[in-house]
Amino acid sequence: MIPFAYGDFYDVPRQIVFTHGGSLHVLMSVFDEQRDDYADCYSVYKAPLSARDQASVPPKDFINNHASIGAELMGEVPVRDMVFDKTLRNELDVAVVEKHISRGGRALKK
Repeated sequence: MIPFAYGDFYDVPRQIVFTHGGSLHVLMSVFDEQRDDYADCYSVYKAPLSARDQASVPPKDFINNHASIGAELMGEVPVRDMVFDKTLRNELDVAVVEKHISRGGRALKK
């Protein structure tokens, strides 16, 4: 389990920022106005550590501008598969994220 910071929270954190393998990682499960619900998957972004301030902006702003701060979309992780500490607000199991990203031929640590 590793520590994380979060922004939006509805049932679970919806905007997550953590450091792993020398990079900043941002997970976003944004609200879909048409479905009137949050996305079923987190979009996983990898960014340089210098992008920490930009990773804390509103989720849709981050998604629209991720390339300009050097963030790369790595893949998706189903929200239902994420493992958090009992409070859902302090730590996550990074192995779950790594497993889903590696299925797509990517790696968090590269």
